[in-house]
Amino acid sequence: VLLDRGRVPRILVAEDEDDLRSFIVGLLSKTYAVDAARNGAEALELMKKHRPDLVLTDVMMPEVSGLDLTRTLKQDPSLSNIPVILLTARGENEAALEGFDAGADDFVSKPFHANVLQARMRAHLKMRSLSLQLADQARLASAGTLAAGLAHEVKNPLNAALNAVKVMEQGGSSRVSNEKLMGVVIDSLGRIDGVVSALNAHARPADGEDMVPCNVRTAVESTLNLLDHKLKHGVAVHQAYETAGEVFAPARAFNQVILNLLDNSIRAEPTNIWIELRQTGNLISVAVADDGPGVPADVVHRIFDPFFTTRVEGEGTGLGLHLSRRIAQDCGGELRYEPRPGGGARFVVEIPVMDLAA
Repeated sequence: VLLDRGRVPRILVAEDEDDLRSFIVGLLSKTYAVDAARNGAEALELMKKHRPDLVLTDVMMPEVSGLDLTRTLKQDPSLSNIPVILLTARGENEAALEGFDAGADDFVSKPFHANVLQARMRAHLKMRSLSLQLADQARLASAGTLAAGLAHEVKNPLNAALNAVKVMEQGGSSRVSNEKLMGVVIDSLGRIDGVVSALNAHARPADGEDMVPCNVRTAVESTLNLLDHKLKHGVAVHQAYETAGEVFAPARAFNQVILNLLDNSIRAEPTNIWIELRQTGNLISVAVADDGPGVPADVVHRIFDPFFTTRVEGEGTGLGLHLSRRIAQDCGGELRYEPRPGGGARFVVEIPVMDLAA
């Protein structure tokens, strides 16, 4: 199995028994690039140097067990799509079940047949290869959409600036002063700068930020304070906080998601805004709803598309919701839209809760 651009897959083997580890490494080295670790702690260190395409790990190991290694992997959004195969001793059915709960993709019982192990690995690597190909196709499609949107968004303000400069070069206009023409140029360039900045944020939504514990309630309340000057008199903000839990996310990017959702509601000029925080299972959700005009049914399917906006031209770039959904997904969560019963809009972002026991 070859991955993207013909690359040989890299396998990380974590096994504390020296003889078995040497046997597995010798077996796999004929086909794959192999890194070997004596326990889960070493495996985590090796992952910092070389990102594996598949992890093969024993369950019972000193320092960091295979189960803990699996949990750590699956809780990291940047590593969670790496398949994990557990090596279990015969009769360790309970450990296998616990492994699946931790996020493992498969298990092989020891002693195992080499051809069975290799067949399982090939199957998971094939699925990973297909997944990477689909992701590449999605990125290409997204790049095409972004390029078309960028051309459209930049064309109008660029033409306005060029026309204003042309008039000034020709000695100005009897009806419009050079000062006003320069104002057109500055406004147009500001619009282009805003589009480019938003596009840069789209390309690097977290910009290398570390994943850190983020208190959801604190993020919401600090964002409300930041936007207080935009709230018009007569707008009631209803807050229902059922949790004060933390999520694991890049702080600046997570705060940007909350800011985008609250700012969208305020711009809808509603009478009421509702903010709900709750935890369901391992997910913390932030719901922001308003009784504004809502989203027309015929464009709901486009609201997360890059450069799509329901605002008048010149107000917003149409990247806010698209960027917010990307950030949520990068954190292992999701952002969705729901029409609000009785009219208005409701957006819900869900992020996995931070596991304090991990």
